[in-house]
Amino acid sequence: MNQRKLMISAVVLATSVMTMVGGDARPVVAATHHVSWAKKPFSHDPAMADLAKRTVVKNNLSGSLLVVRDNKPVLYQAYGHTLTTPNQALNVQSEYEMASIQKNLTAIMLMRALADHHLTLDTTVSHFLPSLPNAKKITMRQLLTMTSNYHLTMTSNYHLTKVSKEDLDEEAYLNFDMQHIQIKQTPKWRYEAGNYDVIAMILRQLQGKSYDDQFNALYNQHQGYNFQGYDAFTKSPYYTESQKETGQHYAGPAMIYNREIGTGAKATSVVNMYEFLEDELHGKLLSKTAWQNMTKTNGNEQYASGLYHQADGSLYLHGLIQGYEPTIKTSRDGHTMVIWFSNRMTQKTHANVAFAQLMFRAATE
Repeated sequence: MNQRKLMISAVVLATSVMTMVGGDARPVVAATHHVSWAKKPFSHDPAMADLAKRTVVKNNLSGSLLVVRDNKPVLYQAYGHTLTTPNQALNVQSEYEMASIQKNLTAIMLMRALADHHLTLDTTVSHFLPSLPNAKKITMRQLLTMTSNYHLTMTSNYHLTKVSKEDLDEEAYLNFDMQHIQIKQTPKWRYEAGNYDVIAMILRQLQGKSYDDQFNALYNQHQGYNFQGYDAFTKSPYYTESQKETGQHYAGPAMIYNREIGTGAKATSVVNMYEFLEDELHGKLLSKTAWQNMTKTNGNEQYASGLYHQADGSLYLHGLIQGYEPTIKTSRDGHTMVIWFSNRMTQKTHANVAFAQLMFRAATE
């Protein structure tokens, strides 16, 4: 297969309009997709390929890898298998659940929606959901940085009775979550996806449309990416079945994905993810000032809007759901980037994360 021949096609640039967020002009550009990848020269790096293959074999990894160095793709390869039965090899177009990486896309949606309504990250939750605990004190920034002390109580009924027996729609899932949001003071920062459930509900109220309709309008229709919900993902010719660390199929009902509204319910390929991130980091989805505002951490914490700020100056994104484990490490300008989407989680050994970090170090040498 010629690795430079991809499914991606270029679409003509469309008209842009201007809105404001925090006093900063933000261009909202329709259909900017995506001459950048198609025009990038592929410069295969044999040493990088050898390092990746040896590491994959040693750690029994499975997934699709894209490495970009100096703004040029140098490695684009798949390893392992997509289905446990029959044993079908992965390819570079394979698609994976993106899990918590979706929170970065949700954050961008919130920034744009706040701008549309002349609101800021200092706007409090009470503006939209006054019945939530501490709603008058918790801001949009605290939701993005997970410093609100919100905690989504996952009761036994939620796991084993109500959700597992009912395939709820978006509104019902979010209403249920809003009823179970609690304040839980913690001595240090903690990851809590419930913050992004609240954001998803706020987006519904701000825009008068479902989260999914807003997501598809912005990312798939306007920008021309290919992000899919779980049902469409399972019907895709590039569907990738997930596995446990043992290699056994990771079975799970669709509702486990569908209830992750705004927090981790979409699937995509490594190339589509690269195109999105390149556009984000180059100011095509938010202006530079708006993006810096969105990704500003709260205090000494590292997390904001789906992104972890690393000590080496890079950005790190990671997710884990039902055996899928996507990991991304990128320079802030996107010129050096490693995207590793795996369908075999390594939650115990952290081998997937270590692999992405290893390839990023190799790309920066």
